[in-house]
Amino acid sequence: MQAFRCDNRERVRPWEPRWSPEFYTTGFWELQLRVLANEFCKGRGVSFTILNPERNRVLGVCNYTNIVHGTFQSCHLGYALAEQAEGRGYMREALVVSLDYMFRVQRLHRVMA
Repeated sequence: MQAFRCDNRERVRPWEPRWSPEFYTTGFWELQLRVLANEFCKGRGVSFTILNPERNRVLGVCNYTNIVHGTFQSCHLGYALAEQAEGRGYMREALVVSLDYMFRVQRLHRVMA
């Protein structure tokens, strides 16, 4: 994940918050992955990682955050894809699978992207 974020830092800059230098370190991502797992366990977020066919490189992410249960049943979607993966259908495939999960398993009614 750290390599994915570093490799795509400049390309996604216009669409992402201004991150601190720590965001691009291995230590940050070791902690962040634990935070994301905790968010999943608490029902507040679901994060998907898009891998290459060999499963040894991160190509992108789909993060469903701010999950609200009850009558609203909604969340926000944030996503990013590596430049070398663009135009190959990876994001479309990831969104089809992950949205199915969010609607069918998480029982959400809407996703705001």
